[in-house]
Amino acid sequence: MLDPCDGTAPVAIAAECEYGSDADVLAVDVEADAQAAYERRQADELEIPYPEQ
Repeated sequence: MLDPCDGTAPVAIAAECEYGSDADVLAVDVEADAQAAYERRQADELEIPYPEQ
């Protein structure tokens, strides 16, 4: 799945929730903080540990 627009995190996380480790997700964002924000949200939604920076 390629999700190149606003709201990438919810769609990417939904795919990961549905398909687990079989999900092949590429989310594109222009915001510098987007990856860290996504990883925090992913950790919350999927209940995985998020390494503190």
